[in-house]
Amino acid sequence: MKRVNDILKRFLEDIGRLKERPLGDKEKELPSLTDEYIQFLLKQLRHRSRVSNKIIYSVITMYFVLFGLGLFIILYFLTSPTTIPLIFGGSSFVCMIAVVRGLAALIKENSRAKDLMTLIPELPQKETVKIIESLYYSELSK
Repeated sequence: MKRVNDILKRFLEDIGRLKERPLGDKEKELPSLTDEYIQFLLKQLRHRSRVSNKIIYSVITMYFVLFGLGLFIILYFLTSPTTIPLIFGGSSFVCMIAVVRGLAALIKENSRAKDLMTLIPELPQKETVKIIESLYYSELSK
């Protein structure tokens, strides 16, 4: 599955803006973007957003199923004092934190794609390229 940064990289490669430029070199004129480039980028971002939504919904569903299963196990073994420490062990809590972190990363990536889908059709072509370049390079520097 392509990430948003991979989609932006492909777009910048297609329009010739990902090439190395010497420092101090004057900014060259931006290539004219056809509507085909913009529509292809939006199509890629929509696909990424749909896939991310499906993954997010399935992870949230699994999270609630695991939570419900944990409650069931706690209530079932409530009278057995030897199994209670095993149920409340730290490893299950650490696993839940890992799931939440992964979910947060997915939501962040999905919101980036949706922000771009909203922004790109409203901007002029030169501004679109500048926004995409700044988002691409800012993500690389992290």
